[in-house]
Amino acid sequence: MKRNYVVFKNAGAYIAIFIFGVLLLQLIASANIKLMEASQRLQPDDMVAPYLIRSASAILMGMLVKWRRVLEIVEKGFKFNPKLVPGIVLGLISSIPTYHLFYFFRLGRFQPIDFSNISNLFSFGFEGFFSTLFIAPFVAGGGTTLVLSVVAGVLIVEGLSDNSS
Repeated sequence: MKRNYVVFKNAGAYIAIFIFGVLLLQLIASANIKLMEASQRLQPDDMVAPYLIRSASAILMGMLVKWRRVLEIVEKGFKFNPKLVPGIVLGLISSIPTYHLFYFFRLGRFQPIDFSNISNLFSFGFEGFFSTLFIAPFVAGGGTTLVLSVVAGVLIVEGLSDNSS
């Protein structure tokens, strides 16, 4: 009888994790809908809250990937290790709304990199090349920032856990 209890306890944990993951996906999807509506109305002020909600939900999704490690941190306490720093930095970078990147890096005339002709690769000048190479992936679509948020969540959990386990 005790074995059945353990099986049901494990199944309950998996069901709870699954439901929490579905709720996070729903939160990300609804924030994306709000972002699209605000961008169609050209109202950047209405885009801040959904963008932050989407980033925070994706970070939580990354933490959900390491849910057993999160339970271990809650039970045993946390220990800082060097993985925490890039996790926090990636989390902060992925939480910056893309339109702020447009204004901050002056990407009004963003053009994708054309690798078919090497001479055109540096045609935008030194500043244009590096802003296109390093900043454009954040601006081009929401997928890049979502992936960075999930990776940030995983790194934050790894950065708070003990290295020995």
